[in-house]
Amino acid sequence: MRVWNKLTLAGMMVLMMGATACSEAAVHFGNTMKIGEVTPTSAIVWTRLTARSELNRDGIAWPKWSKEKCIARPLPVPKDKTLADMAGAMPAAAGEVRLTLSDPDGKVVYQSEFVAVDPKEDSTKQFSVTGLTPGTNYAVRLDARKPGGTLVFAAQSGSFATAPDPTAVKPITFVAVTGQRYDTIDTPQGPLSYKSMAALKPDFFVHTGDILYYDKPHPFVKCAASARFKWN
Repeated sequence: MRVWNKLTLAGMMVLMMGATACSEAAVHFGNTMKIGEVTPTSAIVWTRLTARSELNRDGIAWPKWSKEKCIARPLPVPKDKTLADMAGAMPAAAGEVRLTLSDPDGKVVYQSEFVAVDPKEDSTKQFSVTGLTPGTNYAVRLDARKPGGTLVFAAQSGSFATAPDPTAVKPITFVAVTGQRYDTIDTPQGPLSYKSMAALKPDFFVHTGDILYYDKPHPFVKCAASARFKWN
């Protein structure tokens, strides 16, 4: 079924989990993780290392410009400031990340090496994991450290289940959402509907879009940096 290749609910709901991190750490999992493209035997785990544990809620407010004004003018970032200083910013950080998967018995079935991320590429990393067992729950752990370091500064946990064997007959439950603009969410923690969906305990989650609106302010996207600002 193609729907099993959509982003899993586990991958979205880990956004509601807190990262365990040293408050003075230079690396965080501010974007936590996303788990998608789940098949009976494989999955992709995405993450990003950030300089903050949460978005910049106290940053410089974006001016309430019209779309026409946004198009005509440069990005409204004050002189001697950067996008990282603006409200909503979640800047990338240099560092290294490792992925560990464990089966229901707690046995480690996959562990990567620590892999460096590149802030010039937004410090993202995707792990493609294969050889998994159909219809099985897996615990996920991500560890982060500074470049070339040995001390783990941040950790993030989550879970997902692989799709059933293609020949299996099993009832499934899934949820779907559509357009979702950052500046229209219900609470600082995200849309209230996500909690209601989680209560249904669905097998997976489908987001049909849109998620990003480059043609809306805060900021109006004009370059890769402002596009990444909205992604994160």
